[in-house]
Amino acid sequence: MFYAATPTFDLSPIRLNYVAALRGVVPINPDASFLYAQTGAFDLDAFLCLAASNPQGHFYGVSGDEAEGAQTLAASKKVTNATFVATEEQLPTGLTYLCCDQTKTVATAQEREALFALAQSHLAASGLLAYRYRAYNNADETLSFLISEYAPEMTASQAQEFLTEIKTLGASYFAEHPIAGAALEKAIVAQTPLTFFDLCGSAGESQSGTLETMAGLLPRDFSFVGDADYGANYLELAAPPSSHEALGLCRDHLLYESIKDFALQRLFRNDIWVKRPAQQSADPATLFEHFTFGITTPKDRVPTTHTTQGGTISFATPLFMRLIDLMCTLPVGIGDFLNHPAGHGMDQNEVVAAIHVLVACGIAQPMRAHYEGTIDNSHRAPTWATPFNSYLTETTIASPSVRLASAIVGESVTLSAREALVLQAIHRVGLSLSAGALLPELQRLAKKNPALAAKIMDTTTPTDEMVHNIITDVAARGLVGWYAYGLLAA
Repeated sequence: MFYAATPTFDLSPIRLNYVAALRGVVPINPDASFLYAQTGAFDLDAFLCLAASNPQGHFYGVSGDEAEGAQTLAASKKVTNATFVATEEQLPTGLTYLCCDQTKTVATAQEREALFALAQSHLAASGLLAYRYRAYNNADETLSFLISEYAPEMTASQAQEFLTEIKTLGASYFAEHPIAGAALEKAIVAQTPLTFFDLCGSAGESQSGTLETMAGLLPRDFSFVGDADYGANYLELAAPPSSHEALGLCRDHLLYESIKDFALQRLFRNDIWVKRPAQQSADPATLFEHFTFGITTPKDRVPTTHTTQGGTISFATPLFMRLIDLMCTLPVGIGDFLNHPAGHGMDQNEVVAAIHVLVACGIAQPMRAHYEGTIDNSHRAPTWATPFNSYLTETTIASPSVRLASAIVGESVTLSAREALVLQAIHRVGLSLSAGALLPELQRLAKKNPALAAKIMDTTTPTDEMVHNIITDVAARGLVGWYAYGLLAA
């Protein structure tokens, strides 16, 4: 399928469940009902699409003075499981998920306290808090914080050793800040750590939003789960190789996440926390049996290798190749693969590990459901699987991508304008008559948005032959996917 890259990832239930499962937290059954709330900054259209993609849940958005307008938009988009409230006090208790985006500025102590108190009072046990926030104003603060925390209590020999550790951890930082790097080298050689601390430390109190978040949530019976960005949970993928050993030695330290922020040069965080008590397990089947996994990228565009900070991962092995073959066709669960001829004889633990690698590398993604039904190859006009997507039937496509809801994926999927135009035409009049519906749309687009039209067509003026070729190509590549990912009803 011609899926365009999603601009930002959704804090979807399936994403949060998967990351929690990586840390041994048993996820809820994908068919179970749940309550989801979003506060802070969020994209209204993306929120409605997320709600439409998870019909078994009810979604609450804190929208201030815009709550009434947001509710009206939800009704117009046929999203019946979304409610918008003006204040956080209007949210229900017993939430399964609470999400907050505070990335515009570093949150104040009062803003953090309000969010953490809300999470404590409104999340149910095993509920997940997804907190996307700005932890530092700039990269210099990631270093000055560590200096302010460690330097005052160090002996001379400890300070000298600290310089070496900073050098090992800060490969990315010092590559971007050569003056600081030169000062560090000079201090190491001259054994004058105080000169470096004076240069790169902070004259005032230095803070880490990461540590402040931990200080606010740990006493409230929350446990840190991981990063909503899948790849960030693996040092081999996210951190420079030179930092791996040093990070491994301080993994159990209270400041570990702040130290990792410095090594990764991470100013923004996507934390997931679970409210205790939480049901936990070490059994892979218990943790991952309800997930399905799919690849929405066309198979011929799936990379055969992935370059990490420390080397290259090859997907040219029998296990990876068989997984990719199946996932490019339909979403499959771990059990599905093991029971398929392609999975016969494969070790379950190796299959689970390989799937985690594909997800972490951005090749595959966890999903919430299986495809059930048959593919309708007839010329009849197909029906939408989700009422939300019916907006595409009458909309005028004027952007490079279009967002649709998918109950299979459990979050929005993004189609290129080329695929969206073909899908729109087929839905309007059926496959056999779709050329007649697509031609005037392309003619209009060529006049009003020639730049976008150029990305869709090979010529500046659409012709019958060109329209036929576009429909044939897109339908051949995308028809199965439209059904498999729950865009069209089986």
